[in-house]
Amino acid sequence: MTEEYKRQPLPEWSEVLAEKDLEIKMLRTRLEVDERHPYDGIYCRDETIRLQDVEIDRLRSLTVVQETLIRRVEAENESLRAVIEILQAAMTAKKPIPMAFKKAIIEARAILLGEQA
Repeated sequence: MTEEYKRQPLPEWSEVLAEKDLEIKMLRTRLEVDERHPYDGIYCRDETIRLQDVEIDRLRSLTVVQETLIRRVEAENESLRAVIEILQAAMTAKKPIPMAFKKAIIEARAILLGEQA
């Protein structure tokens, strides 16, 4: 043994145990350990992360669905615009247009503009 080690007095076991008990108490407090339930801070953090991951996945799926619906509506709008243009061209050509076509123009325009026919 070194001379330095010999000079240091050994702590009493009661002091060591008291320090370790205090350290355990501080660590349990930091981990939010509560004897009334089996969950500690780490478990709760992990569960929170898991739930957030589930919610993120749900929102990503919802975004994909919304983007698909938007593309579908945009395509339908383009189709309606094309139909309106064709029918309006036919109306300005001064040729007789069947009433069903005239009605279709009015309905398509109303749908496109969000109005009632």
